[in-house]
Amino acid sequence: MIDFWTAVLTTETAAIGLLLFTWLQIKLSTRKGVASTARLAEKSTPEEPALEVLPADQVRGAMSKIRELLSEEHLLDAGLLLARLRHTQQSKGLPMQRDDEELRPGLTCALLSSRCTELKQALRKMGGSDSGFTMVAENKVSKTFVMQKPPQLTAKVAGQIPVSPRIVAALFRETSLYGHWYPRCFKSVTVAAPYPMERLFSIIQQIHAPMIGSIAVDVMLEAYGTWVSPSAAQPRGGIIICGKSVSEEDYPDAPWPTAATRGFEARYSSRVDLNSLQMLIEPDGSGGAKATLMITMTPPGLAPPWLTKFVIANVTAQIFSKQVDAAGGIASTPVGNVHAEAIAADPAFYDDWLSRHIF
Repeated sequence: MIDFWTAVLTTETAAIGLLLFTWLQIKLSTRKGVASTARLAEKSTPEEPALEVLPADQVRGAMSKIRELLSEEHLLDAGLLLARLRHTQQSKGLPMQRDDEELRPGLTCALLSSRCTELKQALRKMGGSDSGFTMVAENKVSKTFVMQKPPQLTAKVAGQIPVSPRIVAALFRETSLYGHWYPRCFKSVTVAAPYPMERLFSIIQQIHAPMIGSIAVDVMLEAYGTWVSPSAAQPRGGIIICGKSVSEEDYPDAPWPTAATRGFEARYSSRVDLNSLQMLIEPDGSGGAKATLMITMTPPGLAPPWLTKFVIANVTAQIFSKQVDAAGGIASTPVGNVHAEAIAADPAFYDDWLSRHIF
């Protein structure tokens, strides 16, 4: 979770001359400006297939079925049923479901529709149907791709991880344990976990930069996940997780990191935003997992395109590599491993829910 110029500082091949410009960029950028650019949405999406009208007997029980699907964390299925219900209501001149109607605490009809749109866009990008990516690196473990749609830049890393998919899921789901594997993470805090696949959490990174000293990089994210049913693109199904930065305006009562709570002294600090942090985990059919990590951010306008692509691709690949190493450690040495202990402590999710779905 590194903003662009801080990422430059942690890329070994970057020039030392960029350091002063880095902090000039950070000091001149305002929170309002960063947050607004971090939430720019893509303006073009592939055409969705036509919705079918629900039979009359299904209309009556549609809202109960939607809530049932949500109780199993089937957001995509619930969202499709809600879209079909609204299409039917509009076509038949029936009263429409209100946008602000709560389907479960904290999730309205409008928010479910928005999340389903985000999930489907992420699946298209991570599942390979989006042709806008260019491969920039390949090794024995993974392939790295980039796609630039100004002002945003997206980096994607995909590869095989030879461990159980539930171990890979635990690395992202156990948000209070990011300090055990996430690059340069000093500590992470789970602020809220309202549902099995939903988290609000903060990450604090400690970065030592030449000529500058210790830098604190803070970020607060909300993330949610859902089951992906088997399809041509994901023949064995999977789990998709979508996260993005949030602002103090979104969660004014959340315990945002401060100089007093970080746990170390920093000469400088920066609060950063990500347009998105997304993960797709699929069983590979042989006990392992196919994982795809994707990060989208808005680089500074003054940064040359070749540098933005290099840095963001490097950071994303580094996160994926750390994830592979951590997953291997959990599998090979589970005794005393904090993630293995977290998995054992939550059988309702890792044993029951996952085994009933895809693993």
